[in-house]
Amino acid sequence: MSTHIQKYLFEAGLFESDSRLSFADISPDNFDEFQAVLEKVANKKSPSGMSKEMDTLKYILKVLKTNKEYDADDDFILGTYKRIKQEIDHKGSDQLDNLLSKLLSGKTSDSIKTSHATFINSSIMADKVFKERVNELESFLKTLKSPHNKTLGNNLVVRFVRKEESKSSAKYKRDKDEIYLRPDRKITDGDGYGSFVYVLLHELGHRYEESHNTKEFESVEWITTPYSMKDTLSGNEHFAELFALSHWPEKYPKYQDQIKKFLEKVK
Repeated sequence: MSTHIQKYLFEAGLFESDSRLSFADISPDNFDEFQAVLEKVANKKSPSGMSKEMDTLKYILKVLKTNKEYDADDDFILGTYKRIKQEIDHKGSDQLDNLLSKLLSGKTSDSIKTSHATFINSSIMADKVFKERVNELESFLKTLKSPHNKTLGNNLVVRFVRKEESKSSAKYKRDKDEIYLRPDRKITDGDGYGSFVYVLLHELGHRYEESHNTKEFESVEWITTPYSMKDTLSGNEHFAELFALSHWPEKYPKYQDQIKKFLEKVK
């Protein structure tokens, strides 16, 4: 059992502090324990972005109740276990553990509003790590100057998401005006190419495109990194890459001429 779930169970007086309750370890021996906990959270509001996991918890509870109601024999119990295990394997025990933790703690969403953005955790990232990431990104946003800081208005939302919500490490969701970041993807540390702050600024470049005419940057003269040559769901990547690169011109001397021209045009 993860320590955060164990803590809430103990404080709620549900089980002893040395209890071991994790969806990864579910078995007929602890069916009653799982049913007791799930009955306490089944009617609670689903945390933001976790409705599918909530449906899975309710399904598991339903199966456990049926198992107990019919005073099942060994074959029935084995069938119950297989059905539950299949659901857990499909959804992921870590995600279900995280959901249970949120429900037991009374949290329906994890969000932190800073002076520059609202950060939302819809991923399975632990609270401590989420807060660390928010501090890192907020500290970075404070350093932005024109033209980069022009992307920070109008209620900027940065959402940490699960793999089901984004195939790429990051993307700008135009329909929601939100930036999605995948915390489970391997990201470069610090502020180097491919770091969290770099990909955030790249996606802010796409947000800038929404309110400015950047069509001239679609020509080949604005190609820089190999990634800039791609056409993605966000569109042409020339502008967004230069938007990020131009914050650290000294780091990318290879593109200094393009960066200089870019900053002259984008004010």
